[in-house]
Amino acid sequence: MKAIAVHFRKDLSSNCFNVNDRPGADFRYAVSSKRLIDDFGWKTEQTFENNLKNTIQWYVDNTEWWKNKKLKNSFKEHYERQSKGQWA
Repeated sequence: MKAIAVHFRKDLSSNCFNVNDRPGADFRYAVSSKRLIDDFGWKTEQTFENNLKNTIQWYVDNTEWWKNKKLKNSFKEHYERQSKGQWA
Protein backbone atom coordinates (compact mmCIF):
# COMPACT_ATOMS: atom_id res chain seq x y z
CA MET A 1 0.00 0.00 0.00
CA LYS A 2 2.82 2.36 0.78
CA ALA A 3 4.33 1.91 -2.69
CA ILE A 4 0.97 2.64 -4.32
CA ALA A 5 0.51 5.74 -2.15
CA VAL A 6 3.97 6.96 -3.12
CA HIS A 7 3.09 6.46 -6.79
CA PHE A 8 0.05 8.73 -6.40
CA ARG A 9 1.86 11.08 -4.00
CA LYS A 10 -0.69 10.40 -1.25
CA ASP A 11 -0.33 10.23 2.51
CA LEU A 12 -1.86 7.10 4.03
CA SER A 13 -1.31 7.96 7.68
CA SER A 14 -4.93 9.00 8.29
CA ASN A 15 -6.38 6.11 6.26
CA CYS A 16 -4.51 3.07 7.57
CA PHE A 17 -5.74 0.98 10.45
CA ASN A 18 -5.30 -2.58 11.65
CA VAL A 19 -8.05 -5.16 11.36
CA ASN A 20 -8.44 -8.57 12.92
CA ASP A 21 -6.93 -11.52 11.09
CA ARG A 22 -9.32 -13.82 9.33
CA PRO A 23 -9.80 -17.19 11.00
CA GLY A 24 -7.19 -19.68 9.87
CA ALA A 25 -4.88 -16.99 8.53
CA ASP A 26 -1.24 -17.94 8.27
CA PHE A 27 1.08 -16.05 10.58
CA ARG A 28 3.75 -15.83 7.91
CA TYR A 29 3.88 -16.27 4.17
CA ALA A 30 7.28 -17.39 2.98
CA VAL A 31 7.09 -17.36 -0.80
CA SER A 32 10.31 -18.18 -2.58
CA SER A 33 11.24 -18.44 -6.23
CA LYS A 34 14.44 -20.40 -5.43
CA ARG A 35 13.26 -23.68 -7.00
CA LEU A 36 12.06 -21.92 -10.14
CA ILE A 37 15.46 -20.30 -10.48
CA ASP A 38 17.54 -23.36 -9.53
CA ASP A 39 15.53 -26.07 -11.31
CA PHE A 40 14.26 -24.22 -14.36
CA GLY A 41 16.54 -21.25 -14.81
CA TRP A 42 13.62 -18.86 -14.42
CA LYS A 43 14.29 -15.19 -13.85
CA THR A 44 12.13 -12.13 -13.57
CA GLU A 45 11.90 -9.88 -16.58
CA GLN A 46 10.91 -6.79 -14.61
CA THR A 47 11.41 -5.49 -11.09
CA PHE A 48 8.61 -5.57 -8.56
CA GLU A 49 8.50 -1.77 -8.66
CA ASN A 50 8.16 -1.69 -12.44
CA ASN A 51 5.45 -4.35 -12.45
CA LEU A 52 3.58 -2.45 -9.74
CA LYS A 53 3.82 0.73 -11.81
CA ASN A 54 2.47 -1.15 -14.87
CA THR A 55 -0.39 -2.62 -12.84
CA ILE A 56 -1.35 0.78 -11.45
CA GLN A 57 -1.27 2.24 -14.95
CA TRP A 58 -3.52 -0.56 -16.24
CA TYR A 59 -6.12 0.28 -13.60
CA VAL A 60 -5.83 3.99 -14.41
CA ASP A 61 -6.28 3.25 -18.13
CA ASN A 62 -9.17 0.81 -17.59
CA THR A 63 -11.36 2.58 -15.03
CA GLU A 64 -14.56 1.73 -16.90
CA TRP A 65 -13.84 -2.01 -16.63
CA TRP A 66 -13.21 -2.06 -12.87
CA LYS A 67 -15.91 0.46 -12.03
CA ASN A 68 -18.45 -1.77 -13.78
CA LYS A 69 -17.22 -4.74 -11.70
CA LYS A 70 -17.72 -2.73 -8.51
CA LEU A 71 -21.37 -2.06 -9.44
CA LYS A 72 -22.28 -5.75 -9.42
CA ASN A 73 -24.19 -7.05 -6.40
CA SER A 74 -21.81 -9.98 -5.99
CA PHE A 75 -18.90 -7.56 -5.56
CA LYS A 76 -20.84 -5.39 -3.13
CA GLU A 77 -21.86 -8.40 -1.02
CA HIS A 78 -18.33 -9.79 -0.97
CA TYR A 79 -16.85 -6.40 -0.07
CA GLU A 80 -19.38 -5.88 2.71
CA ARG A 81 -18.56 -9.27 4.26
CA GLN A 82 -14.82 -8.69 3.99
CA SER A 83 -14.94 -5.19 5.43
CA LYS A 84 -16.82 -6.45 8.48
CA GLY A 85 -14.51 -9.41 8.98
CA GLN A 86 -17.22 -11.93 8.13
CA TRP A 87 -15.15 -14.66 6.54
CA ALA A 88 -17.98 -16.96 5.46
